[in-house]
Amino acid sequence: IVEMFANAIRLMSAGELLQLEQNFAINDDSEQVYFKILTAKTAKLIAASCKAPAILAGAPRPMIEGLGTFGSSLGLAFQLVDDALDYLGMDGVVGKSTLSDFREGKMTYPVLLLRSLANEGELAQMLEGLSQTPITDDSIRFTANLVAKYQTAEKTIELAHKYTDEAISALEVFPESDAKDSLERIAYSLVGRVY
Repeated sequence: IVEMFANAIRLMSAGELLQLEQNFAINDDSEQVYFKILTAKTAKLIAASCKAPAILAGAPRPMIEGLGTFGSSLGLAFQLVDDALDYLGMDGVVGKSTLSDFREGKMTYPVLLLRSLANEGELAQMLEGLSQTPITDDSIRFTANLVAKYQTAEKTIELAHKYTDEAISALEVFPESDAKDSLERIAYSLVGRVY
């Protein structure tokens, strides 16, 4: 367990550094790097947190791995919803100022999807806004309007639902129980933050 958490913490640190390196950048591999960051910063830690009790309880390997998959998928779903809420949510619900990710130069999934959906002029204007330091309120509003126009925050939530379904499917190795029901409710409540 100590080795597992040490590895998760190492990956979190590497993921944070990678995110800092990627700030204010959108390129051909941005989406791949984004998911690498999510996996390192969130998914691995939640997976380790879910596996640890099963290891302590001496659970069979399939149950330990099932909880690891549950935690990893849940971590990805959580972060995707969090990134969507930066554009859809209210400050009180999100727990931080909305539109703060883009202001800080974090290229989250709702923005990355614009690469394939926005037209050339829109994309050029958005990238021009990213090149300004600091990013202006006009650039932030412009990008937020593109996210709304192409519904990329909603598309991000759809992907979060897919990961939530994967998380719940990973629990099939467990018999029906109150504990299993509780884990499923947790998974559904995370994606339910948007409604």
